[in-house]
Order: sequence, then C-alpha cells, then structure tokens
Amino acid sequence: MNLFTAITEPHSFTDFCPGIRVYHRYWTEEQQQTILNDIHKIAKAAPFFRPKTFSGQEFHLDLTNCGELGWIADEHGYRYEKLHPITSKPWPKMPSLIYHESLALASAIGHQDFSPQSCLINRYPKYDGRLGSHQDKTERNHTAPIITFSFGDDCRFAVGGYKREDSLRHVRLCDGDVCVMFGPGRMLFHGVEKIHPMTGNLKQGGRISLTVRQVY
Repeated sequence: MNLFTAITEPHSFTDFCPGIRVYHRYWTEEQQQTILNDIHKIAKAAPFFRPKTFSGQEFHLDLTNCGELGWIADEHGYRYEKLHPITSKPWPKMPSLIYHESLALASAIGHQDFSPQSCLINRYPKYDGRLGSHQDKTERNHTAPIITFSFGDDCRFAVGGYKREDSLRHVRLCDGDVCVMFGPGRMLFHGVEKIHPMTGNLKQGGRISLTVRQVY
C-alpha cells in the first residue's frame, strides 16, 4: 500500500492496516488557522519544554499539553499530571475544534463513550525532530482510541507490531492529516522517524502534532 501520494479529497481516509486509519487533509483552511492560533495561545500559558527519558536523555522534540491532564516525561518516569511542570498551573483548555472532532472521529469507529481527557502537543524541529518506536501504555485505558492531528511539515510515520522487534511499515502523514489508532491498532509500536523539511506552511517550519487520549 502506497500512501505517499498526496490525497486532497476532504475527509477521505485510508485504513493503512487494521486499527490504523488516516484521514487526509481533514480541515478547511479556516479551521486549521483557528487551531494554530489556539496552539499559540496554549503555548503562552503552558510553555513548550524538552522532555527527558528515564536516563536523562533529551527527546528530539518539545512538548506541552492542554485538557484535563498532561503527559510528561523526565527522570522520574512517564506519567500524566494536572499541572505544568514549570509553571505549576493547570493545563489550558483543549481547543473546541479538537475536542469536538475527536468525539466525532471516535464515534465513527464505535467509541461513542470516548472522553478526550488529554491533548499532548509535540513540536518537532524541521531537521532533526523524531520520536522513537514505542507503545502508548501510560494510560490506564488501553481500549479507547488515540487520535493524532498533524500540522506543518510531513513526517515519516512508522507502525510496527506488538513487539519492538517486529517489522515496520511506513506512511507519510501530511499537513492537515489525522491518524486514528483503535482496536487492533491501539497497542501497536509506532514512532516518527523523520520530518520532511519545507513541506508544510508553518512559519518556523517543522511539525506540530496534537494527540488526544482518554487516560482513565
């Protein structure tokens, strides 16, 4: 399956593999600009910071959060917290478009009871941004879908199996795309291997992703 060809039909989607659905160019220009403006406001109230692994090694991205809970990573582990680790203030409210479209996307795959509790905002530098292969298992709820909205530069998204050593498949996620991991795809290993510089329209370049999860 080749998903590297640009698809521009609004709300068209491809089931990349069982449990991995990619919507292409999901937003209108007006909606997308509204979301980017919301992200800018969120970052003012809850500044981006560089997360670290257990061993103290820095990630190749910066992050912040919005919603009830925020995901953080440092020498003490990976976890959800109600307060920003630097400002000690609650996370800003999740943008309305992101919140309501997450409900709609979850409902479309049979999760009418989905509750968007957390929205992780990752900011990938345009030249060396990446995220190693991992499973999303910090959440207590491992059955609710994971919904990721992409903005800016394209990325090479890798999807594996249920073990780290399983072979990888790749799909190119573009500006405005949405990736939904659900059912058999919920616990697959996945990561961002590469950012394709100068393929998006963010002023600073790079990629911004918003990942919505139900934690409990």
